[in-house]
Amino acid sequence: MENLKNNEQIVLQTERQDAKLRFQLNEHNAEEYLESTALVKDKPWSEEDVEQTKRFLLACAPFAHPKVFPSYWEHLIIASLYGKELARRTKNSDFDPYEAQTLMLLHDLGRLVAPHRYLRNDVIEYSLLKHAGERADLLKTSFILPELIGVKVPGIPETQKPFTKLADMTLAQRIIDVADNLSKRTATGQLWTINDLLDYSAKMVANYSAEGKIWASERTGLKAIADPPAGKGKLRFAAHLVIEEVAWLKQAYGIDFDKLRDKITQEWNNRENQEFLLALKDAQETLDQNVDRLLGKPNITTVVFDVGDVLFQGKKSEVLDDELIRRISAFFSCSPENTLTAFRTLHVKGMTGQISEREYLEHFWKIAGKTPPDGIKELRVPFLHPDVYQPNREMQDIVKNLSQNPNLTIFLFSNVVSVLTPVVIACLKEFYPEISESNYLFSNRIGVAKGVDDKAAFQLVLEIIHPDDPQKILFIDDNEKYTTAARSLYNIRGFTFRENPYRDQTADKRFKQELQKAELIS
Repeated sequence: MENLKNNEQIVLQTERQDAKLRFQLNEHNAEEYLESTALVKDKPWSEEDVEQTKRFLLACAPFAHPKVFPSYWEHLIIASLYGKELARRTKNSDFDPYEAQTLMLLHDLGRLVAPHRYLRNDVIEYSLLKHAGERADLLKTSFILPELIGVKVPGIPETQKPFTKLADMTLAQRIIDVADNLSKRTATGQLWTINDLLDYSAKMVANYSAEGKIWASERTGLKAIADPPAGKGKLRFAAHLVIEEVAWLKQAYGIDFDKLRDKITQEWNNRENQEFLLALKDAQETLDQNVDRLLGKPNITTVVFDVGDVLFQGKKSEVLDDELIRRISAFFSCSPENTLTAFRTLHVKGMTGQISEREYLEHFWKIAGKTPPDGIKELRVPFLHPDVYQPNREMQDIVKNLSQNPNLTIFLFSNVVSVLTPVVIACLKEFYPEISESNYLFSNRIGVAKGVDDKAAFQLVLEIIHPDDPQKILFIDDNEKYTTAARSLYNIRGFTFRENPYRDQTADKRFKQELQKAELIS
């Protein structure tokens, strides 16, 4: 028990120091970018206020907490579009569309500092905007969570009685609540419907628990939203309140939410918003040494590369390179879909080395509708296509440059099935001789794979590399899910290998520029 208390104190102290640092950096940006806006000045709202707020978020992105997911940026943009459009359609109100758009861009500001601490991030948000000079009347409009869940929180002054019914909320607060709750996307990328919101609330209500939480505000908030007897069940109340708000907006202003959702989807997908989204994601992943110094990050000493679509060229489907799938399909005289089915069937066991190479091959042949031959060499034939693996020429130069840095060690961490391992190794030795084979961490060899169990996978990588600080590791992957997992789970530096078409940047060009900012290459 004593050790538990000591650990809690260590976490509290560490998070308190980290939050203070990120707060100060974001506060500085707020003073620089927001002081001229209608958020601070008593003047009419304009489109320039929205643009200045976007510049502020771009300046804050490099200082985002490691647990800030890319979906955070998506949520802010979609919420701002909903807020603007709802305020526009309720034009008889005092809620200006540009005001609504700005407030929705800022409505989760505290999550940049403490994204994983429920309600505490709202306290931070209030304090940040107050320090930035936000007008008092807007502070009352912007923050509704304590009133919604019926709690008093030190740091956020009580503005009114807790919300118990729709009539307790102003029009602006109703719009903010609807915009916030509908601005999420499903697994297939569609914007939420009301049913999606209800389904989510029903599933999540049992997952909220104050047990083990170390911040008083966090425990207070979680107890308020949890179901009885552990809490007050406010999560269900909040979800159904959104339904009432939507129904009221339909009746009072004739808003068709199906058509509104279609319009927001169209706006979300336009160039301006997608360019802004990618700029935020890129800024969050910057390797700029100036940013590192401000955050007190250590120098990078280990670089870990994914292989497919990073070191090798190609267009990869969910499990394998498209060209390889085409060739295997041609061998078995089956469709690419059937080949993918075979790979999907064996994916987890094959990637994590749970079955031998022979077992994998025999199963694959049978799934493809062919009788497997007896010899291992004959079994391998459909998969032996070394010419499929072509190097990314720019990355060859980058890896060579990195290998000349005496303070760096290079590893590979890639999902590979056993049958492809010999070919992949041969190609790596040919194209990237600077990387030692002893530093090849292939999933089938180490027994864990990205996407199968990210927590175990990156934990094992840490155990193998054994840094004294995870931030000394830079992990590069073309899959945003994996770089996000590395960063959010273990504070490993995650860098997504992707192009930025809006800046005419190829993936390797962007990566090279960031390495230069990190002073890792010349």
